Amino acid sequence: MSEQTLGKVVLVCVAVLCASCAVGRRGGERAYASDDVRVFLAGFRQAVLDHDEKLVVRRYIDRAYRREQLEDLLGGDRRQFLDELFGLGKNRFDEIVEMEFVCDDIRFEPVREGSASNAQTAQCPIRLTYENGVRIEDTIFVVRYCQGNRTFAVDGPRG
Repeated sequence: MSEQTLGKVVLVCVAVLCASCAVGRRGGERAYASDDVRVFLAGFRQAVLDHDEKLVVRRYIDRAYRREQLEDLLGGDRRQFLDELFGLGKNRFDEIVEMEFVCDDIRFEPVREGSASNAQTAQCPIRLTYENGVRIEDTIFVVRYCQGNRTFAVDGPRG
């Protein structure tokens, strides 16, 4: 193999490696369509720690929950939506510095009220740490769809 050909092969390998790292770091399509809830949650966690409001809302939040809470109740105020979903009191989404999932096993159960029959939900406790050192424990709801092109989503409290 000539030096020129070898150089091209190395360049292509580096480009592929960089592209795969970028997709994995941002949560990428793999987390969106994966059958593995841990992969989904890792992508969600990274999007939260990156404070990527748009990615968190569009890729990870359940569409029905987003429509009801963000669009209908809050008039599209994404900042308020995320602050309420992740914060208690004066804690803000963009001040989260650590997010841990405090669950050994995620057990999905059929959805009972007001949702599609092809979905199951599980409660997943989380621990959030903010810039000011405050740590809170909260719970998110993970939805698993049994049909369609989306495998998982995050849901929140309603009402």
